[in-house]
Amino acid sequence: MLFRSAKFQDIDGNTYVSVENTPGSNNNQIRMFADGLERQRVENDGSTKFSADLTAGSPVGTRIYNNRIETFGSDILFLDPSTGMSNTGSVVIEGNLTIKGTTTTVSAASSQSNDPTMILGYQSDENGDETLLEAPDGLDKGIEFRWHNGSAAKSGFFGYDSSANRFTFIEDATNTSDTFSGTPSDVRFGNALLTELSFTVFTANSVPWVDINGDTSFITGDDTSPYNGGDTTGQVLQMNSSGLPVFSHIDCGSY
Repeated sequence: MLFRSAKFQDIDGNTYVSVENTPGSNNNQIRMFADGLERQRVENDGSTKFSADLTAGSPVGTRIYNNRIETFGSDILFLDPSTGMSNTGSVVIEGNLTIKGTTTTVSAASSQSNDPTMILGYQSDENGDETLLEAPDGLDKGIEFRWHNGSAAKSGFFGYDSSANRFTFIEDATNTSDTFSGTPSDVRFGNALLTELSFTVFTANSVPWVDINGDTSFITGDDTSPYNGGDTTGQVLQMNSSGLPVFSHIDCGSY
């Protein structure tokens, strides 16, 4: 290495360290060149810039200042433990992780967590501390998913419907600013322990019954009965000749 004024350089003169190379400017910079291109620069505020070429017309790179890593020339920062962006390797973060922004995208085959519960609708201040809601936000809370029905791509939703105050599943849902609409879809469970059971489609003043397909229907009195002039008063639930439940009067025959 040769020492010339405020510059350390190699024998070819294209790799060197330059310290305040503009006389009288007092810019207090340390600039590092490799193969003739400025790769690193320490500014007078203590921050350090890194780029493939800091002297390019619109350089792209990173800036480190104290405990902060920033980008310039681009709004994307890559943390790549692999070689050549091969989506391999691991990044380990010791401590808590707070992500600020509008969208978090995970492009991975699987996602795992040892947290037994997940909090949705969480809000925090600039320090990452939780701030509780002071009024209803009118937003649904749950999971939106993508699927295909064989003809077209669809978006589904299951979770808490804030307008209905109910857990809802919609297989073909429309998302309007995080409120979901659409026709409620079918679900399948094992045993269910219910405190109450309500129907959105029903026949008033009827008795529910289950057919051979497991579907529920509703039976009402037969107002076409010839007995009592079509009056359903006094009708009882019976099985007809087809084995189906019906309401009817009891024919006691003639005496």
